[in-house]
Amino acid sequence: MCVTPEDETVTYGRSPLNRLALLLIIVFAVMGQMRAVGQTTPPLMAFTLERRVTDKDKAGREFPERTEILYVSSSGNWHYESTYSNGQKLENICVVDKGVFFPDHNRKRLIKLANSCRPSATTRERLEADSKFVRTEAVLDRLAYLHRRDIRYVEETYFVPELGPFPFKRISYLDGYTLYEEPVRLFFGEPEPSQIMPHDYTLMEQIPERVDLRIKLKPDLQYPAAALSVDNISGDVLLDVTIDESGQVIRATIISNVPPLGLAALEAIYRARFTPVHKNGKLVCATGIVTYSLRPDKGNAAAPNKP
Repeated sequence: MCVTPEDETVTYGRSPLNRLALLLIIVFAVMGQMRAVGQTTPPLMAFTLERRVTDKDKAGREFPERTEILYVSSSGNWHYESTYSNGQKLENICVVDKGVFFPDHNRKRLIKLANSCRPSATTRERLEADSKFVRTEAVLDRLAYLHRRDIRYVEETYFVPELGPFPFKRISYLDGYTLYEEPVRLFFGEPEPSQIMPHDYTLMEQIPERVDLRIKLKPDLQYPAAALSVDNISGDVLLDVTIDESGQVIRATIISNVPPLGLAALEAIYRARFTPVHKNGKLVCATGIVTYSLRPDKGNAAAPNKP
């Protein structure tokens, strides 16, 4: 039994990021912009999409963050893989009528993140009828429909009807920082079963409450050389951390960051150890927020946040 937080929009320090990216894709798209306007819903097409994610600061300096690949089956099941530039990987898997999970490969199990995920197809008419629709543009030789929303930051999302609710491209703006999520390759066709679902993994159905994690072992964190080369950047990095029954980190995501400090904190947290969590007399998985304060001339400490 493991827990990760409910989906919500957060900011990536001074540049924006969508927390638990694929979950927000589903919530944002299904709840707001794919409502029917009288057409018959077309079948969901199977496809594979690769994207590149890059941060750009106020001075125009670019910081490669991660690459993404999304496998979508016509059944509605999908598998999202995000690989950070330091090699660490984040995965989300949708099992229709079961929920969204992430894999714990050490114990061959899928740990639940959310209770539902049923993506549906859409049409050009529905995309144009949405109040956030701005215009159409050609992206990778596909006609994409640009939707714009201005919340705590400006977010421009490009949709392609054949991809249903899954964003094809996204650009987010906040305080002079920009996050680019750009498509690199798209092709249609049913993914291999192994690309959607790992074989013989157990589904963990229960989602426990969040807890106040307690760190037992604080690994040393190396202040990144890239930050020294760009004006000795300082700041706090907030990580959402999930631990297993032994206190080992099995999942960590950046939820607030000052580029390029986030990857250093992400690398360090996987070497941390936490006090195991008990619930109803049993050891369970748990989740909580951990903050790293990074300064070029001081110790870079990690501290848990209360939920």
